[in-house]
Parts: sequence; structure tokens; C-alpha cells
Amino acid sequence: MLKLDINLLWTVVNVLVMYAVLRKFLFKPVQDVIAKRQQMVDANLADAETSKKEAAETMNAAQEKLRNVDNEAAARREAYEKQAEVEKQQLLADARKQADAIVADRLTLTGSIGVFGMLLDAGDAMERKLGVTVDAVKSNRSADLGIFRGLTSTERAMMLKSVDRVYETFTNLVAEGRNLPVEKVLDIAGGRVWSGVDALEIGLIDSYGGLKSAIAVAVDKAGLGEEYFIEEVREAPQGLAAILAALNAQVEAHVEHTELFDLYDEYRHVRNALSQQGVLTYCPYVFSFE
Repeated sequence: MLKLDINLLWTVVNVLVMYAVLRKFLFKPVQDVIAKRQQMVDANLADAETSKKEAAETMNAAQEKLRNVDNEAAARREAYEKQAEVEKQQLLADARKQADAIVADRLTLTGSIGVFGMLLDAGDAMERKLGVTVDAVKSNRSADLGIFRGLTSTERAMMLKSVDRVYETFTNLVAEGRNLPVEKVLDIAGGRVWSGVDALEIGLIDSYGGLKSAIAVAVDKAGLGEEYFIEEVREAPQGLAAILAALNAQVEAHVEHTELFDLYDEYRHVRNALSQQGVLTYCPYVFSFE
């Protein structure tokens, strides 16, 4: 009986030793592999969840940006429409201050009641002649509208709509200012020009004449009689126009002085005399004091 117990005990010990060996060299590595794989799965799931959150945040940001772009576009469109309406009302207000009469010479070109829009397309020329190309990064299909590419069909339609709107305003102003039906104005508009003779027949002018005739009509309309005088007022150029005027004056003076030489002083005196107005008395002699 004791011998059986020892054998049983030995068997149990062997089983325990075998289990310990298997656990250490077989079960433990397998468990470690399973644990590592579980950790990898957990990490991948965490990364996937993070990526999902980031994607959701990116989508929300994109949607917010899109809403901002739409709101900005709507605000710009509203501001443009308001500005266009203000300009239209201003033009209509100016039209109500139409001239009492329009005088033109028989050969004066009148009319040209029309509107057109132009946009320079220099992209191909710059690429073929200069080797210059332009790449644009934009958030709107028309954000790079300019001289470096042609118009799309949508942009062309927008420009045509703007031209039509201005043309409608233009013809309405002419109709109101000349007391003509809009249909009549549309018949004589379209950018066509007319001689003074034709302009009188179709109602664009009131009478023939030049500057003196126009002044006479203005005096008669104002009821001034003989109590008036004429003063020519010229607006002084400013900015770039002033610079160009000064350069032009310098070039003109240099050319005159170069071509006239000794006669320049006499020419200057004659020019100053001709620029005077009213009744004048001139001395036929030039005095020089040394």
C-alpha cells in the first residue's frame, strides 16, 4: 500500500514537473504571443478610433470652412448687389438732372449707346513668347480670374449678365433723359453712331450748332439776357496725370527751344500775347536793357 502511494506521488510529481516545463516552454510563449497580438489589436483599434476622430474633425473643419466660404460669397454678392443698386440709383438721379437742350454740329458723331466688357488673356502669349506659366491654388473656381487664362462658360455668362444689366440701365437713362420710348432707344442703340443730321431726326439732339450756339441756348434757358460772362475753368491734374503733364511740358519746352533757337524768346512773347483775353494794347517794339 505504501509502495502504491509512492508511485502515485511520483506520478503526480512527474505530471507537475511536466506541466511546469510545458507552461514555461510552450504555454507561456503561446500566451505571450497571444498577449502581444491582443496588444497589437488593441493598439490598432485605438489608432483606428483616433483616425476616425481625426477624420471626423477634418470633415467638420472642412464643412465649417465651406460654410464660411459660402457665407463670405453670399456677403460679397449681397454687398455687390447693394453697391450696384446704389450706383444705379445714383445714375438715375443724375439722369433726372438731364440737360435742358443738347446742341451738336451736323457732322458730330453722336450715339454709341452700348456697353461691352473686355478681359485681356495673356496666358498663351506669355507662355509662348516669354516661357512664363502660372499655377494657381484656389478655394473657388473663379478665384484666379484675371489676365493669365481665358474665361470659363460660367464666368462668361456672369460678365454677359453684368453687361446686359448696365446696358439696360444705360438705355433706360437715355429714354428718360430724351423723353423717348425705351423701344425707340433700343432701335437706335446697340453701339451705333449717328451724324448730327441723323441725331436730330431720331431725337438724340435738339438743334445744330457749335460752342457759341450752345452758350447762347444756355443763356436763353437761364434767362440771363446780356448780364453774363464766360470763364474757362480747367481742373488741375493730380497724381499720375500731374506727373505726365509736367513731363509733357518739359519735353514741349525742350523741343520748342531746340527747334527755334534764337527765335524762341520772340515765339514765347507771341504765345503769351495770344493767350490773353479782352481788349489789349501792344507796343510794336521790344526793349532790351543791358
